[in-house]
Amino acid sequence: MKLSQKALKEIKTNKVIGALIVATDKSYPTIKRWIDSENEKITDSRLCINVIKEQTGMTEDEIFEKEPKKPKK
Repeated sequence: MKLSQKALKEIKTNKVIGALIVATDKSYPTIKRWIDSENEKITDSRLCINVIKEQTGMTEDEIFEKEPKKPKK
């Protein structure tokens, strides 16, 4: 899943990054790299998504971009 631009802006704050560091026991550079590359360890991790929701007040619909529907054949 792809993170929305609004979510990326919110996630890149020290508050959210700090919470992700504590929750995952990973370093700042690791968390920053995960965010910058939209690594599946951020986007597919229930722990990370819950931390993001808690810290930002965003819903999952706001965190992720809606994927365009594929046309029917």
